[in-house]
Amino acid sequence: MASVNTVLEDNFNANGDDVPAIMELPPLGLYAFNVTLPTEWKLYPWREIDHTMLNEIKKFNEIFRINVSIENYLQPKWLCNDLETTRSFNFYEMCKNLEPTCNNLFEILLENKYVLEELQSFSLLLEESVKNRVRHTPPRCVNCSNQQGICNHAKIAILFSGGIDCSILAALSHKYVDDHDSIDLINIAFERLSPGLETSWDVPDRLTAKNSFAELKKLYPQRNWNYVEVNISRQELYDNLQSHIKHLIYPLKTVLDESIGSAFWFASRGKGICLGKEYLSPARVVIVGSGADELFGGYTRHRNAFWRFKGTDIEKLENLHKELDKDWNRIWARNLGRDDRVVADNSKTLRAPFIEEHLVQYVRSFSPSQLCCFLLKEGVGDKLFLRLYGFQLGLRNIAYEKKRAIQFGSKIANKKQNATDPSIYL
Repeated sequence: MASVNTVLEDNFNANGDDVPAIMELPPLGLYAFNVTLPTEWKLYPWREIDHTMLNEIKKFNEIFRINVSIENYLQPKWLCNDLETTRSFNFYEMCKNLEPTCNNLFEILLENKYVLEELQSFSLLLEESVKNRVRHTPPRCVNCSNQQGICNHAKIAILFSGGIDCSILAALSHKYVDDHDSIDLINIAFERLSPGLETSWDVPDRLTAKNSFAELKKLYPQRNWNYVEVNISRQELYDNLQSHIKHLIYPLKTVLDESIGSAFWFASRGKGICLGKEYLSPARVVIVGSGADELFGGYTRHRNAFWRFKGTDIEKLENLHKELDKDWNRIWARNLGRDDRVVADNSKTLRAPFIEEHLVQYVRSFSPSQLCCFLLKEGVGDKLFLRLYGFQLGLRNIAYEKKRAIQFGSKIANKKQNATDPSIYL
């Protein structure tokens, strides 16, 4: 059986030219082949094949001259959801008569019994996902691996921008990490691009992280939180990118891949300042919020899919649904493989609680009108369902924080760059 993360190489491209060809194996299901017939493969998909999946298989066939035949999809019996859902709410209906600047918006929405029921069901799934990912770790950190006795150092680190996704994961991690253990919150900032200005590390994500850290300390004062500030100069970024990181990001090669891949590599390395002293995170596991934006409508393009579409509100929501579907179906190619490689290079295991299978199945059964509401401003309407959940947990200020992509929040990139352009370093 071929691993879903396998990277295949071949000496020929689709035209027969003698140049290297490489791509990530599309994780569409289980692959099987007979070693005596290496170009004849069978694919047992996780679910019914759709247009997107067919395109990936076609591209794979063309590049490597491998014939992949599609068998019956697996319908894994372990992937079932017995949580009953009512779904009798619609954020657009609930919000259309409210004032845009309503100060108690979240309190009003949380008075709806159907919203509360779904938040409770969601909480069961997310808590279970976080619990499994923070408890199933080695009993000692990297520094104590060859020592006897108790280790109360951090075994997990959270990549911490201070936004709603990672703040929720931090709050839930506190619930399931041993009371005596530290938890590392790693925030990254890059030297600003503006020449001639005094270096300041107070990038947007640094300011948000400080606010979120203060809220977590107030909510859970008994926890030893290690808030780690990682500051990366442009010279250090470019030196590591050209000599090392570019090989991890390959075969991806855009400006976006360069920015996010580099940010994840430096952050997961965990080398920064904590309580005014140099600190190197000893955690073996890195927790990330990957998948939250794709599931709950956190990207600007989701807002655009609603507002820029010419049609009725129902048609706008249908277009938004298509955009969410597209983002979810390509998350492996845009994010997961790249991020896993750069984090693993630092001898850490990447874990993403939001993409646990049962949780994903549950959230993706919602309609877009129950996940986000773009009648509301940025920082409120995007990922509205998830913000309400964070508000319930006590993250009152962070629930209203505007979403920023890591490449802009950390200032590794600027908005004048075209994210899809080829990187000059990759």
